[in-house]
Amino acid sequence: SPLHADLHYGVVVEALRPLVLTVDVGARTSLVEGLPDLGRLFDGLHLSAPAPLGDAGMERTRLFEAVCRLLDRLTRQQPVLLVVDYLHWADPASLAMLHYVVRGLSDRRFLVLATCRSGESGSGLDMLLSSLRRLGLLTQLEIGTLDAAGVAALARGLLAEDPPSTLTGLLVERTRGLPC
Repeated sequence: SPLHADLHYGVVVEALRPLVLTVDVGARTSLVEGLPDLGRLFDGLHLSAPAPLGDAGMERTRLFEAVCRLLDRLTRQQPVLLVVDYLHWADPASLAMLHYVVRGLSDRRFLVLATCRSGESGSGLDMLLSSLRRLGLLTQLEIGTLDAAGVAALARGLLAEDPPSTLTGLLVERTRGLPC
């Protein structure tokens, strides 16, 4: 949400919270064992507080590494797909963490699928995409707007029947053909 643009690590917490807090207690314990910094992101993990390092930069790196290790543990069990919608609204801290995680898990069964609107990106997102592109870790697909027939086809797929023309017209007008 654009209202979360200043919520540090909001994207990461929102994406991982359901996983971290809904797995059974035994699996959760093994996933987060030895990663006390995860307690800074997720309530209810019953982790001891991490030892202060006295250096904010090092504490941030340790937090990034904890998230990376959590995801690494998951990829050893099964492939992991992390979906981040509207990445252009992400806070700078989340973008930095995503960069760290993608680079750290490039040899694992891990995929990030992110959407963002062209023309709405900021410098942080532009730097993230540029860096991942340069490292060969980004495949970018441009998805254009839909014409009226495309909007009608999408609505037909969702409704399982032909949509009324008034609905199609309204959808075209309000979405300007954006499929999201």
